[in-house]
Amino acid sequence: MARAAATLWWWVDARRRKVAVANILRSGVETDPAKARAIAKTSIQTFSILVLESLKSSNILEDDTWRDFITLKIEPDVMEVLQNPD
Repeated sequence: MARAAATLWWWVDARRRKVAVANILRSGVETDPAKARAIAKTSIQTFSILVLESLKSSNILEDDTWRDFITLKIEPDVMEVLQNPD
């Protein structure tokens, strides 16, 4: 849903789309305008998902149920350093 909303916004907000593409071209990240547009579109989609997930995460992280949604896999040698940093 976030990706679809971001794609819609991409096509509706021509001003922001032009600025994003121009910034990518100006920065030298890409010199081909078609590729710059693809990078900008993917960027807005990824950012939109991040924003929506951040908003949703407040519901998950407010109480003790976060363990139902988040799994941490920490390698034993990393855990050892975290528990005993000295």
